[in-house]
Amino acid sequence: MFVFMIITGYAQERISREQLIDDCNTYLQYLEETHPDPYTRFGGLIEFKRAAQDLRNSIAETTTVEQFHRLLSSFAVVLADGHTTINPLENNKKENVEDPSGFYPYN
Repeated sequence: MFVFMIITGYAQERISREQLIDDCNTYLQYLEETHPDPYTRFGGLIEFKRAAQDLRNSIAETTTVEQFHRLLSSFAVVLADGHTTINPLENNKKENVEDPSGFYPYN
């Protein structure tokens, strides 16, 4: 089971494209390392990698946190497994979230 959390106080908050791509890469790596089969629903490994690159390419300098959430959600929904989700927690702060993995986006 994989739950990815984006914590933000403001939907229009802007994070640099570099930071968003870094978070995207972390998400993709974690997905590949923990999901039992992240490839089949995309049509195999090559198509998964192609979709991942398309995801990265869709992140612009003007992408807001809310838009980033939608991009990742659109990617995750392809898995159609009911466990993999992108969960924005509005109005939460880093210090209010206990995450044993040590992962927290936008550090």
